[in-house]
Amino acid sequence: YCLLEVKVESLGMQDFKELTVWKKARENVLLIYAFTKGFPKEKQFGLTNQLRQAASSIPTNIAEGAGKSTQKDFANFLPTSLGSAQEVEYLLLLSYGLKYVSKGRLQPYQLIQQWNKSHAYILGKE
Repeated sequence: YCLLEVKVESLGMQDFKELTVWKKARENVLLIYAFTKGFPKEKQFGLTNQLRQAASSIPTNIAEGAGKSTQKDFANFLPTSLGSAQEVEYLLLLSYGLKYVSKGRLQPYQLIQQWNKSHAYILGKE
């Protein structure tokens, strides 16, 4: 948790749209939406929706935290974003296990690599 505080102090209070971690998370959400377009229609309100919501909650929590009045308040939103990133990682693995991914499409492990980079930003390691 100390890593979070160090990263937040170095950021200062900023417009969330200027934060690298938010930009990367937003890019990942767009990838998830494109990735899930090929999922079976009957999964639209199940796995597809869950994966999209989990992905969207990452930059949403970062944006909400950035709008708080103190750096400590901002830091409190980062673990929630990290938890959502872990949820996305699992759901990507599940989609692969359920064979929702066809050849020639972006593979779950490629998306997971993107999420792991976001984890590093959230934790202040990159």
